[in-house]
Amino acid sequence: EEESITISIEGQVAGTPAYMSPEQASGLHSDLDTRTDVFSLGVILYELLTGQSPHDLSGSMLDVLHNITEGNIIRPSQINKKIDNELEAIILKALSVDPEKRYVSAGMLGMDISNYLEDEPLSALVPTTLYFLRKKAFKYKKQVAIAAGMLVVILGTVFIAYTKIIGALAIANAAQEQNKLLESELADLRTKILSGNSEEAQIALSALEQKYITSQNRIKELEQELQNTIIKLNMSTKDVNSVDLITIPSEASITEPVSYKIPAEDINASTSSYLPGNGPEKTINGSGLDVNNPDQHSIDTTTMWMTNPAYQGQIWIQYDFSKTYKLHQMLVWNYNGVVRASKFTGFGLKDVIVEYSEDGQIWNVHPENTIQFAQAPGTEGYVYNTTVNFYGVMAKSVRITAKSKWGEAMILRSGLSEVRFMYIPLQAREP
Repeated sequence: EEESITISIEGQVAGTPAYMSPEQASGLHSDLDTRTDVFSLGVILYELLTGQSPHDLSGSMLDVLHNITEGNIIRPSQINKKIDNELEAIILKALSVDPEKRYVSAGMLGMDISNYLEDEPLSALVPTTLYFLRKKAFKYKKQVAIAAGMLVVILGTVFIAYTKIIGALAIANAAQEQNKLLESELADLRTKILSGNSEEAQIALSALEQKYITSQNRIKELEQELQNTIIKLNMSTKDVNSVDLITIPSEASITEPVSYKIPAEDINASTSSYLPGNGPEKTINGSGLDVNNPDQHSIDTTTMWMTNPAYQGQIWIQYDFSKTYKLHQMLVWNYNGVVRASKFTGFGLKDVIVEYSEDGQIWNVHPENTIQFAQAPGTEGYVYNTTVNFYGVMAKSVRITAKSKWGEAMILRSGLSEVRFMYIPLQAREP
């Protein structure tokens, strides 16, 4: 058979025609090196993936050798549609007519095949920065998604910081204008007092007081506007590693909740007033919640926080966390007790002010200012009916101060059944 002929005389072909390199087919034995072996391996790889030889082996020996030296190869993707551009690039590089364009050794060919299998960049393709980054991004898509999300948060944080600076400057400018106003008005008032005109002095003093009050109100408005703006910006820059921000494509998609419950052991509850056995800790320990359905609360008043009817001061309850959390929501079960054979029910907190703090010293009022807690029905299986959104603010303490309570004209005591704080994790909890 012609394919089994092997001749080693210079100027003659040496090897099996089906696996010959162009330099072998040309009889140039002095040009043979490791790249010749690479070509033969390329032929084997081609045959394994397409089921046929890369060359036309029909006709005479001369025709076959001519086809090999000319490099007339059908692109493997035309034979097997499953061969992608990268795999085809590996095959064609190994089968290049010019030895200089082939892999320098069988080891380099094997390395590129390994890179292909591991989604790493290939030396067979033009090593552009875009190609390299695309391959790395695809292989490490989860890490890239997290990094992109982190960049969003970093940019958001910078923007928030910039907003704080601009807002602080506006407040400082307003305060400076107020001081200038006061200096000017005080000088005018001093002149009128020294002139002995008490009536004009009184008018000037009243005007000064009014201007001072107006400017102070303006400064407070600016401070509140700045705080509300920061809260809204925080809401738009949720943590990168929570899944509502990052969508990670994968064969088995993993979905995390938007937020998690702060464990009761991480919270310390205190209050201005309570009855013995009905302390503030009752609102966080889940004692009144159904074991099988933890969103449903009972009417058992021993599981609720209850204020002392004899207490006449301001009613408040405060929650201090063991660390700073990025708060998402506060779920509230109002006081669900039943009084006088169900004639009066749900004497919980009504209109409240919710404040939060990162250090327990500086307190910020929730942007909704006065929030109304829905009245509890006084029935078994009561599910929370008030949700307070915190928009991702950072806080270590939350304080609820009552302005009014349900049924306060009929009964003196008040309280809450349960409060659940939900936080946004600062890093993904699932792998």
